[in-house]
Amino acid sequence: MHGERLKHLRELKAQFDTAHQRGMKALTTGDYVALDAAIRAEKAILDEQSALIKEQEVEIAAKLKRARHASDE
Repeated sequence: MHGERLKHLRELKAQFDTAHQRGMKALTTGDYVALDAAIRAEKAILDEQSALIKEQEVEIAAKLKRARHASDE
């Protein structure tokens, strides 16, 4: 699971970079409709990244809890 999540995060980073480049181009050309679309795309990507990171945090916390519980026994 870890490898898949890391791969997905890297894909999201590449998507973000592409959306950001589109947004910067739209900003310099004054294409505010395209700028809005790029910003919305960036936000969706950031939301997905956050969800994956939170999922990982929950898994780590559960592993730590199990490890502490096992060491108490």
